[in-house]
Amino acid sequence: MLAHVHDDCTGTWRLQYDLIVCSVCGQTYPATPQNRIAAMDENYVGSMMQRAAERGAVLLARERFRG
Repeated sequence: MLAHVHDDCTGTWRLQYDLIVCSVCGQTYPATPQNRIAAMDENYVGSMMQRAAERGAVLLARERFRG
């Protein structure tokens, strides 16, 4: 399991040479097959949450506009 330095870190995992590295907190792990899969899974969940937040923002803006 991969863990960021801080629980509220919003970074994504990146492959750099033989390491998996967080784009924000800099946490690193060896790029083992298990860690690569965990990084891809977490990045996917993060992207889905980002899309949901963006969609929610659009819906809230519409609701506020309509009053």
